[in-house]
Order: sequence, then C-alpha cells, then structure tokens
Amino acid sequence: MKMGRKGEKQFRWSKPMEHMMLQILAEEVKLGNRPNNNFRQSSFTRVVDAIKEKFGATCLPDHVENHLRTVRASWSTIVAIRGRSGFSWIEDLKMIIASSTVYHDYIQKNPSHDKFIHKKIDFYDEMALVVGKDMATGSFGKTFTDINLGAPLTVDDAVNNITELVMQKEIPYSNASSSETNTSSCGAKQHRKRNRSSDEIEKISERDLERWQLL
Repeated sequence: MKMGRKGEKQFRWSKPMEHMMLQILAEEVKLGNRPNNNFRQSSFTRVVDAIKEKFGATCLPDHVENHLRTVRASWSTIVAIRGRSGFSWIEDLKMIIASSTVYHDYIQKNPSHDKFIHKKIDFYDEMALVVGKDMATGSFGKTFTDINLGAPLTVDDAVNNITELVMQKEIPYSNASSSETNTSSCGAKQHRKRNRSSDEIEKISERDLERWQLL
C-alpha cells in the first residue's frame, strides 16, 4: 500500500485480488444486490472481508469502489474495440484479433489499448456481468439484451482466419523455419482440427496464437 494525494493510502491490487473482487460482485449481481447499476455498500464490505481473510491485506470499501471504476473503464475500452471495423472476437479464447495492418494502425493511435488485443482478456465473463450492464457470456449464462459488438468467432473460425492471415503474410510470426514449413504446418492443423474435440482445438489455437505472436 502506498500514500496517495492528501496522505490517503492507495491499495495495490494483484490479479488474484481483482479476480476475487469480480467473482464476489458477480455473485452479488445474481443475488439482486446491484439496484440501478449501483452496488450496495454491503457488497463492497463482503469483498473487503474476503480479501482480508484470503490475503491478509487491509482493504477498504473505498478501495473496492475505486478499483471497480478502473474495471469499468477497461470494459468500455474492450467494448469499443470489439465494435470497430476490422476487429474480430474469439469467444472461446476471450480474445480480440485483427490483421497486422489494422492492429498497427489502431495501436499507433491508441498505444495504451495494446493489452486488450491479441491477448486473452482476463476475467472477461465476470467483467461482463459486473460492469457490462446488459451483457454477459460464458459460464454465467444469463440472458441479457444483445448489444452491437464485433461478431463472435468460434475456435474453428479463429483457426481458419488465423491460418488464412498467416498464409497471406498479414500476421507476422517469430521462430519460423521457412514459409514452406509454416504453410504445411497450417494446412496440417486445419486437417487435424476437424477430428478433434473443442477442448483440443482450443489448445491448438492457444499454442498457435502464442507462437505466431499476433502483433
């Protein structure tokens, strides 16, 4: 914890702490404890108690409320990027992707948004339920009004799209031995994916995305 303006203590959030906060607040939403899109103080107190018990950290309700504003700002950015032309959403991987040209053009103007593109978005489902108002996906499975975002892709779609972009050299990748090797490898993956379960396909996609470094 460090000192902020006017001597106020600022709380340093770790990823596990943030995940716990979002999990608890997601449960609070399902319990109806977010009237008019505003959480009750008791919801923040529940987060404070859980963090103290789990991590032994001195967290205050104000810290939770302030961090929730940060999460809400991140969510707004994610929604905005997903809605832009040229970007696609891989639902299974919770990842926004784009061609090399679209990516670089966008990041040049918005460098701080790099963390939301070509990388898995941590705690996406929890964020959707906690700060997404009328949108939730994945394991929470609630029925919310659809909003206009980039069309979601299945893992099969993602593998096809990524393979096509790599073969067209739209997406650069590292540690490649030769164009011929990579092309044949992509083709082999396309063939293999048809005979694999969705879990196996997801593992292939995650490995390929890391190796190809969609930058």
